[in-house]
Amino acid sequence: PAPSDAETVRNQPSPAPLIHRPHLHRSKASPAALKPIRWFFFVAVFACFIADEKAIKQISMAKGAGGRKPCINCQNVVGHMAADNAPSEGPLVHIICSDVGQFIPHSLATVLEVWNYLRDVSSLPGLASKETALGFSYDPNGLLSSPMARVANLPESVFWDWMHCMLSSGGVAQYEVNAILQRIRPHRPLEELDAFAEKIVFPKSNKLRLRISERFNSDPGTHIRAFASEMLGIVVILGLFLETYFADVGSRTSGLLAAEVRSFRLLSRILYHLRMGDAVQRRLTVLRQLLQLHHDLAVNLYSEVLRPKLHYLLHIPDCIFRFGILLSCFVTERKHRQSKSIAAFAFRSWCTTMLRRSAADQLKWLQTASNFSPYRLEVVGAKKMLPRWRLKLLESGLATTPAEVAEVVMGKGLASPVGGMAIGDLLLFRMENEPLGPLGARPCQLGAGFAVIFFQKRNQTFALLSKLKHHSGTTFSDRPGDSEEVIVDATLLLGCFPYAKQDGLVAVLASSDLLFH
Repeated sequence: PAPSDAETVRNQPSPAPLIHRPHLHRSKASPAALKPIRWFFFVAVFACFIADEKAIKQISMAKGAGGRKPCINCQNVVGHMAADNAPSEGPLVHIICSDVGQFIPHSLATVLEVWNYLRDVSSLPGLASKETALGFSYDPNGLLSSPMARVANLPESVFWDWMHCMLSSGGVAQYEVNAILQRIRPHRPLEELDAFAEKIVFPKSNKLRLRISERFNSDPGTHIRAFASEMLGIVVILGLFLETYFADVGSRTSGLLAAEVRSFRLLSRILYHLRMGDAVQRRLTVLRQLLQLHHDLAVNLYSEVLRPKLHYLLHIPDCIFRFGILLSCFVTERKHRQSKSIAAFAFRSWCTTMLRRSAADQLKWLQTASNFSPYRLEVVGAKKMLPRWRLKLLESGLATTPAEVAEVVMGKGLASPVGGMAIGDLLLFRMENEPLGPLGARPCQLGAGFAVIFFQKRNQTFALLSKLKHHSGTTFSDRPGDSEEVIVDATLLLGCFPYAKQDGLVAVLASSDLLFH
């Protein structure tokens, strides 16, 4: 049993290995199965909650959109009413406000003050109206009523999930996409958008297998029917479609929906920044500006689908700054299949069974050192290394002898901080020797190429790319003689991107923010 004093455990040296004694057990084990057992301890400090809006409300007992104060982080932001009905004097601001400086933040002390008030009046008539006015529901068994309330540290421990706020469960992007499609339809049939989408090639990890016209919802005030991963592709397709047919001066519908195009450009840029992962910490000021600009445009254009999630997005830069990391539910959502497969064959105490097996899998994952590397190969297996690949390794200096070449591990896929990559994906990478541009900006000298294979040598990871010749902007040439095989360090990779190819020219579909650090 573990000692009761955690500090004693932390300060003591690691205990000696405990050797398995077969005579202490009834069953006999083979000598090969007798392995030394080592004790180790995990010390964890609670940081935050990451969940969808419904789960955040269940954890904190905040009412969300059902209350006059829909945001657990703000004392003075009001909703559940028309903006004209909000008090014009005093500290209260309506949820359509994008000025973060006007928000009065909640703290653990103010939240507990509200909670204690609701507890005191819980036995009196009119509790429901008080709960609606304050934005909290009283529950004597809730987290705020427990001894763990101070450890939970609400509301500063709430990390608003950008995946749910933007892309799923009635997210901002889902509503905006559907509203734009409703306004496009009188000018261009949505089947034209489907035909346009077939010309775009997506990375293997994010292939889009749907017809946007079939997911469109014609009812007013509704959102498009699509999963979060599908929305990532839909935003790319619709953004390029708007640029081609509504922003390009050569189109018969150019100039129409100008405000909608501006709003959607901002939405696309916001998504690009959020998909940068932890690297977005260097761009928090830009992200705040984009969120505020988009918020104001969306309020004016799409008031019929205004939801509190538009306000929650304004808090995400603060979450990133507070915790020093960008979290999302994409990873946890991918665990659903595993959880459901366990529950499907657990007939008694299935919650406990899921918890035990999931925890065991996580502990097993922690025992593999390679899992802590930011770059993980999907190993090819018994496939032999081609002579031209060996030559490239020798020419690049990654290996100087055939013995060192034999140490190199090949992979057909790569998991990296900028996303998953696979053979055949179009990758962009940062070139070296980047001169400063106007106003001190550092333009990113981009290279592009199709992934041929991935290599790993000890702690270094590389990609062998069929590099394309630069044409203009983010367009590259794949015509005969315009490509060459190069090896690129994985730390220079910016990710894999969708593209459209015509007449040997490859147009990379990416945000303009890609051109700057």
